[in-house]
Amino acid sequence: MDPCITTRSSKLPACDSRPRSCRKMLLLPFLLLELLVPVVLGWQVPFLHSSRQSELLRVAIIGAGAAGSSSAYHLRKFHKESGLSPDSLAITIYEKSDHVGGRSTTVNVLDDPNEPVELGASIFVRLNEILYNATREFKLRTTDSEPVLATLPDTLAIWDGASFVYMQSDADSEKWTWAKLVWKYGVRALWNTKKARDNVVKGFQGMYAPPYFPFSNLTSTVHALELDEATGTTGAEFLRNHGIEPEKTGSFGHDLIQASTRVNYAQNLGELHGLATMVCMATEGAMSVVGGNWRIFDEMVRASRADLKLGVEVERVQRRKDWLGGGAKWIVTDQQGGEGIYDHVILAAPYAQSNISILPPPPEGAIPEIEYVRLHVTLVATTASALDPAFFGMDEKAEMPTMLLTTTGENGSEPGFNSISVVRSLLSRNLHVWKIFSPSPPSHDFLSSIFGTSAQFPWIYRKEFDAYPKLRPRVEFARIELVEGEGMWFTNGMEGFVSTMETEALMGMNVAGLVMRREENMRKGKELSSAIALDPQLQFTKMHFSIDKIKDKVKDKLGRNDAPVVNDYENWMGGIMEKIGSKRIIDIAMPGTHDSAMHGDNMGHSLGLDAEKPVIDIWTRLTSVPLAGQIAGNVTTDIIKRWSQTQSHSLPNQLSLGMRYLDLRVCWHAVDQSFRLTHTVMTKTRVEEELAEVRAWVEAHPSEVVIIDFQHFYGLGEPEHQAFHTMLTQTLGPHLAPRSLISSPIRDYIAANTRIIVLYGDDPPIPSTGERPQGADAIKAQYEDVWPREGRIDSLWVNERTSEGLVTALDGVVNRRPAAADDPANNDRFWVLQGVMTASADDIKARPDHTLKEFGAESCNAAVHAKFRQLLNDDSGDDRRRAWIMIVDFPDIPNLDWVKDIIAWNERNSF
Repeated sequence: MDPCITTRSSKLPACDSRPRSCRKMLLLPFLLLELLVPVVLGWQVPFLHSSRQSELLRVAIIGAGAAGSSSAYHLRKFHKESGLSPDSLAITIYEKSDHVGGRSTTVNVLDDPNEPVELGASIFVRLNEILYNATREFKLRTTDSEPVLATLPDTLAIWDGASFVYMQSDADSEKWTWAKLVWKYGVRALWNTKKARDNVVKGFQGMYAPPYFPFSNLTSTVHALELDEATGTTGAEFLRNHGIEPEKTGSFGHDLIQASTRVNYAQNLGELHGLATMVCMATEGAMSVVGGNWRIFDEMVRASRADLKLGVEVERVQRRKDWLGGGAKWIVTDQQGGEGIYDHVILAAPYAQSNISILPPPPEGAIPEIEYVRLHVTLVATTASALDPAFFGMDEKAEMPTMLLTTTGENGSEPGFNSISVVRSLLSRNLHVWKIFSPSPPSHDFLSSIFGTSAQFPWIYRKEFDAYPKLRPRVEFARIELVEGEGMWFTNGMEGFVSTMETEALMGMNVAGLVMRREENMRKGKELSSAIALDPQLQFTKMHFSIDKIKDKVKDKLGRNDAPVVNDYENWMGGIMEKIGSKRIIDIAMPGTHDSAMHGDNMGHSLGLDAEKPVIDIWTRLTSVPLAGQIAGNVTTDIIKRWSQTQSHSLPNQLSLGMRYLDLRVCWHAVDQSFRLTHTVMTKTRVEEELAEVRAWVEAHPSEVVIIDFQHFYGLGEPEHQAFHTMLTQTLGPHLAPRSLISSPIRDYIAANTRIIVLYGDDPPIPSTGERPQGADAIKAQYEDVWPREGRIDSLWVNERTSEGLVTALDGVVNRRPAAADDPANNDRFWVLQGVMTASADDIKARPDHTLKEFGAESCNAAVHAKFRQLLNDDSGDDRRRAWIMIVDFPDIPNLDWVKDIIAWNERNSF
């Protein structure tokens, strides 16, 4: 049963299984009160168009219900709109049942195929955009109600187990119906309900169109659209918060609103959340497809050109290791032993009920457990044209309802069933088909008592199934992509939000949009790699950003009083050029920073490939837990980020503090095919954006030389390294210093305006997987504008967690440097002193509310600076005390006197 109908002016999902008479009369005041709400009907597919014919994209969809069918249909639609060849997309749908449509199912009364009746999802409305548009596209005939016997009056009543609390006849005029409602419940209750519903409508509309569509995170989208107040409280609380009494017998909330939630979701106001409550208050324009609503989804599957495997149950979905994202990622195995290999898998079925093994398992909490209402639906073909008045204590001549809803009685007592309604009249047989929703199967004695002892029952059909999710209040919803970047998608997170045919179809469309957006990003990356192979001078920046715009932006920032750091150290090399101009760059001392890009404003929300496996496990587990657990997850991720932050200033501002050495580690971000900087956590910005800021600073300081040390590259193969080098040449341009300048004086760098030295590091194994894509060596062998780190720089990480241990270790680093006479080759390399402390896991556990800044810089920088000063002022003649690059975290803590000491050493020209 599909809980759902929408108002003429809303996109709320249609929510009802009732005949037209009930729907019209129950919510007639809302038709009278309805104000037109603008509806955004059009949106453009947010994908770049491409004339390139991509390689085959393979997608598996598990489940052929509303979500799965919609996913397939919209995948094909968006793929076509992207300008790609139809043959470059292959969709396979696995459906364990023998039909398409999920809970949208029909049965044939008396086994007559000419008399189908909806067993479950019965109706939708004109402005359920996805479903209605599908009926028009596929030319499906619709009806606004199921035919009933003309002689039967349309009468609605609400029963509390002891008496009728409300009755309404179709014979009543609209004015009379309105007058009765106002007299019984008051204008305020009706008006407040309409206002509350309209606020929900306004938020819900945003899910269909940009900027929210396609949304990758349902939780954040619900919050952004301000729907979390409705999902986070019970229906009773939500109504009370909006001035509507929900529980008192005789109130509008208790009598009519709760009757609607019971027939639509089999849940009372104190059980389901406020959003579902408001969905039940949206009505008009209800319709169904002649022959069954399942035909919509059947046509969607046909239009998708999918390979539909009916009666095939999936047993296992296993991720195939593919670190770079190219080629197939998932192996789907069915219970008959068949296998398929796919780039994406869309799980469009309740996970807990699917019995599918996903390997590796989804992160804990990625799919919050959702319970379902176990409901009995009973279809009865009977000679009775009306309910028996005696059952209700009424006079035998009393007009009885053709639609009977229920609410709770005194002290919350239950009437024993949710609704009874006539849904079809078989004129040729003089039979009437009634539908009963109940928590337990109605007995034959019950049927005889409610329809009368003289009633005959030539046909009874019973079905028990998980009809609706238990829509408990929640503000956290299941992930849409179970693990970021891996291509395993889940549509049924929408079940905790609200369960309807339309919302499931919406999530199917949304996932299709996300898949195509992902593929567009992947396609751009592959096109880039192919183009680089053909043309090393490819204008890389045209695909990603405008260097000139970023340079202008940075220059503008440097011109503002609040952004730049202007001091005596900003142009220190130019200030002492007479002293150092004749020296080699390796023969001067210079200050620098460690993990230079990890300043607070630039730290993103994704782990880098350099993250150790225990950190990944904790991060994944705790960012996925629902509800209160999410708070713990957020706190944990915040702890990881705070203990990963090493700087307070942007790269340009670090240079203005006097730093001339920048330590950077590069990570390949497979999700959006970009290069990011990383220190456990990836940066928000791409590498090229950071480098463009460095270039802008260098161009504004014509007498300064900067060293950029790319120590490590994580996850880059040779194509990505080629792309990275192209990006370097396009971003840093003519300022890259060729390695042939190693023996030249500094003034040659200045004269040639080649004042950026790039040290190119290695490809270490990815800690979490041990995989080691490689490509750095090819770049170092091929290009003169990068300097290989091997044999050119010595930078020892001492891994000390106390200031005393660190100072002692620095002495050890100095002493391990061979004297010039003993090892002449060492005269041609940079030597680095890493004055940084490293926190252990125990340190972080003991100080979860601290930061690396507090643990390291604030506790040890003063001692490190003193050690640097001691080394710089050493006149013993030991040439191991000659030029060093000295790096720290948070360089201006406690002050910048150590930079002044380095400048003074260079001025003394003591070596």
